[in-house]
Amino acid sequence: MPFERFRTFFDDHTDFAIFSHVDPDGDALGSSLALAWALRDRGRGAVVINESPVPQNLRFLPGAETIRQPAAFQGTFDTAIVLDCSSLERLGPGAASLVAPKAAIACIDHH
Repeated sequence: MPFERFRTFFDDHTDFAIFSHVDPDGDALGSSLALAWALRDRGRGAVVINESPVPQNLRFLPGAETIRQPAAFQGTFDTAIVLDCSSLERLGPGAASLVAPKAAIACIDHH
């Protein structure tokens, strides 16, 4: 997605669900938490959701305690950001089911 499309995506939405792959590593959780913090700092709503619990060795990350698993939610999200993976399938079935069928989705992946 070119830069201007990213800018429009973030300008056009106010609440975001941020996801990364199952069995997350440090860059998946760190980037998710950092993006949530940046969005909140700009007056947006942001929640970080991961299929897997936060691994013990990553619980030191600031905000790690705010990461939720899919069972904490009912319904779906209309705006999603997928980090560190290139498909909804890598989110896991519970997390992927939280993305509305016609959701606006931004995928940011370095792979």
